[in-house]
Amino acid sequence: MIPCFICKKDSIGGFTYGLPTTPLSQHVGLCPEHNTLENKKAAILHWIETTQASVTAFNEANFARHAEPVEYELSVSYLAGGSASFRCIKWNVPDKATLQVMGIDGQYTFIPLVHIELFEVIPVNDPNRFTPKASVTERYSIVGGVPTLQR
Repeated sequence: MIPCFICKKDSIGGFTYGLPTTPLSQHVGLCPEHNTLENKKAAILHWIETTQASVTAFNEANFARHAEPVEYELSVSYLAGGSASFRCIKWNVPDKATLQVMGIDGQYTFIPLVHIELFEVIPVNDPNRFTPKASVTERYSIVGGVPTLQR
């Protein structure tokens, strides 16, 4: 049974819309009483919007699970001059004194914050880059021994 989009009665003998291979719960219908051109347009628009929303939600929920781990390019500029770049899968500042960088090989590098002028983090293979909440480059300066995100 596909309920009428307007009154929720059975839409048998009226109008139904949906993909043939999908369950009836993913169809929209109109009973013979509400089977008008305006109601058909509204029902089809509702079906399109709900289908797009459910596909988007499904993709967002499952995309990260099937994607490669995020890899970052972390560039460090030192106070004394010079710079270094690291390919990493994780980075953290756990104690407000040290930048910890976990390389793609699983090895950690520890850099005291007192030696860092700024560091920049750029996602290399971010699985969320195609979603509306895509990551951007993050640039941190060290202010009073604390990494501060530059806006």
